[in-house]
Amino acid sequence: MSTGTDIIEAALKKLGVHSQITPASPEHFVTAFKALNSMLSIWRSNGVDLGISYLTDPGDAMNEPLDVYNAIVTNLAARIGTDFGIPTTHERVSLEAARDYSDIDAIYRKHEVPNRTLSSTTPVGSGNRGYWDWGDGNWDEYFPEGTELDG
Repeated sequence: MSTGTDIIEAALKKLGVHSQITPASPEHFVTAFKALNSMLSIWRSNGVDLGISYLTDPGDAMNEPLDVYNAIVTNLAARIGTDFGIPTTHERVSLEAARDYSDIDAIYRKHEVPNRTLSSTTPVGSGNRGYWDWGDGNWDEYFPEGTELDG
């Protein structure tokens, strides 16, 4: 689990804007923080819900799944690259970001499961509730042929 600051620092390092010797300015962190929240909101509205809530402070815990850390970092780096004067971001970062996003999109996108209609011959208890027999006017239940009913 990482914080917003961890993600932002990693993205800035990937762009070469932040290091131990030359740290990024506070304005860079503010810009990256806003871009991070915006990016996660866009992903959520596109159906990719990682379970990360809106960050109110860069030091807030992200609670992101472990397998999406790199995707968040590379996509943030690709998103903010032009803001820091890195023309069209590094091609490698852009390609990596696209690959990582497609991976998490495939895993975390919400899919709607279609409703299925069960066959009338599905046994009761397996999802079938029975059927109306128009011939004798009774509600009948399906049982395999030759089944003896107690009762």
